[in-house]
Amino acid sequence: MVECVRAIEVLDLRWKHRKWRPNVPVKDNARKWWVYAISAHVEPLKKQNKAYTWTFALERARDVTNYSRVYQEYLNKSDLSPGSQALKEELEKAEF
Repeated sequence: MVECVRAIEVLDLRWKHRKWRPNVPVKDNARKWWVYAISAHVEPLKKQNKAYTWTFALERARDVTNYSRVYQEYLNKSDLSPGSQALKEELEKAEF
């Protein structure tokens, strides 16, 4: 059971970092692999630092306000306009 959990954790890590992974062997392509290693560690830090800015906080507050308005409309009418439906779906997919 423990081995299964560890295997899933490894797959999860590979999935997260696959967009930077080079499609070439390490031999004779060390630079590409170093860039991959650095990018895999720096990208989450960039994302985390972005979340601590006032503009990001303001953007999220606006998203929450808009979602609250659209969801209230959804509860009252159950038929949303196409624009409101698209906004609702977009905000539900957003990572907070």
